[in-house]
Amino acid sequence: MKKFIIPLLIIFSSLISANLFSQNTITFTIGTIQAIPGQLVSIPISISGANGTNAIGVGQFYIFHTSGITKSGSNVGFTYDSLTNPIEWLGNLNYNSTTISNTWMSSNFNDVSFPDGYILFYINVIYNGPDTVNLTWGTSGITETMVDNSLGTLYGTVNFNFNNGKIIPAPPIPTAPNLLSPANDSTGVSHSPTLSWQASANATIYHVQVSTDSSFSTIQVNDTVTTTSRQLSNLQYSTKYYWRVRAINSSGSSDWSSVWNFTTQVAPPAAPTLSLPANGSTGVSLSPTLSWQASANATSYHVQVSTDSSFSTIQVND
Repeated sequence: MKKFIIPLLIIFSSLISANLFSQNTITFTIGTIQAIPGQLVSIPISISGANGTNAIGVGQFYIFHTSGITKSGSNVGFTYDSLTNPIEWLGNLNYNSTTISNTWMSSNFNDVSFPDGYILFYINVIYNGPDTVNLTWGTSGITETMVDNSLGTLYGTVNFNFNNGKIIPAPPIPTAPNLLSPANDSTGVSHSPTLSWQASANATIYHVQVSTDSSFSTIQVNDTVTTTSRQLSNLQYSTKYYWRVRAINSSGSSDWSSVWNFTTQVAPPAAPTLSLPANGSTGVSLSPTLSWQASANATSYHVQVSTDSSFSTIQVND
């Protein structure tokens, strides 16, 4: 008899080893979201790995929570996606004061294959704040989260991962920024100015608008930036522009800042057309008068006279 013991043990050991290393994994995940006090929140409960041979037909889900939520009132409860029928679920927000439960059984007793990351259901509660509400899976005893299929219990043949979640207090909505530069009503501003403003507490991005009318019915710039400035380019000369900024974070947007305006500088004048003395003329007086045609928008003229065409030596620079 002894000569059979070793082969049988080897075969049995191989079967156990193959079974262990062929185990699949089903992962349950509670979503993490941000909220402000008084907000109705929808917490997603998702599943991965429940497909193919791991398709399931029964599920019991238990979630513990710390204080900071209300589980009664308008619009609280559960919502479901299309792979299961809502009537197949038995949800209980008030399993006890710190536990939420939900149970599902396929109405036709057939296993359902869920895509990875599929949201089985949403838990809709009111976040009271002010602190983080921790949401953790029940994994033992009478509040053990489990799923089965037509083969029976999956425990021992499938690994289970549990990802906990939470409701995090969202930052307050930022206040409207204070504009800095260009100063309001300024004139002679470059046609490529940099707009700047003061930082707003809790802001993550800023929304900048520039228009040629104070009602912003036509928009020249409509952009978001993460800094407190925005350089503009290729603005029109001698044009009045209006601009405003608002601050944004995950909780929402501030009001718009006050509206400021600036007027760009006049366009540079064109090069003058020379008049006298005529080009290439000879026998010119030693005290000639140089003349040229006026250039639009010119306020002064810069005159140079040299004895060489490259103007490396200058006789007049006025």
